[in-house]
Amino acid sequence: DCIARKVSLELNGGSCSRKVPVALVGAGLFARKAHLPSLLHDAADCFELKAVWSRSAASAKQAAETAGVPRALWGTAGWQELMAGDLGIELLDLVLPIPQQAAFVQEALSRGFAVISEKPIAANSSQALELLNAATSFPNRWFVAENWRYESAFRVAAVSLELGAIGDVLTFSASSLCEMPEDLAYAQAGTWRASASGNWIADVGVHFAAALRLVLSSNVTVVGAAAR
Repeated sequence: DCIARKVSLELNGGSCSRKVPVALVGAGLFARKAHLPSLLHDAADCFELKAVWSRSAASAKQAAETAGVPRALWGTAGWQELMAGDLGIELLDLVLPIPQQAAFVQEALSRGFAVISEKPIAANSSQALELLNAATSFPNRWFVAENWRYESAFRVAAVSLELGAIGDVLTFSASSLCEMPEDLAYAQAGTWRASASGNWIADVGVHFAAALRLVLSSNVTVVGAAAR
């Protein structure tokens, strides 16, 4: 909800005075579980969901029916119709498999849409740098949906450190252990995270990187990292 409102406020010049017309791009598990409820309920006063696009007709139609959205788009033809810019849509909410998402972000920006996309921005560093370099060519807004920057615990910690609650921070280390139960839907065989081109560590680890950058300020030098 915090991310959604930030996007709306920036696109509306600091107020939520009108509903931003948006299309949901992707109708997978996380799009249905997190993004769709946010657009329809948590931030319904800020957005007007006008279309849903998915790679398959079945998922696009199902998501659109669930959301009460009049237009379902799918496949190459549906994407081209969306990119044509004739549907009155200003913002694209992209929730796609990360290995494929960067290309969609770049094309949407090149067509003049504002974009909010899931984190991480790419499956690897070379793809991420390529997208970042390309994005500098476009004046429109691009938001990345990293929600840990808005978690109250991290924001309180950031303020406390800024006020000198523990003195000057000279060095730090962070470690994390994430449980992966066998029935975790996001890690099942056949999902992009479990594929050869997926990057589960980046998908989870980006949360901790964002939290540390918030708590310690953006002036952070990372001298080492390890994962297994």
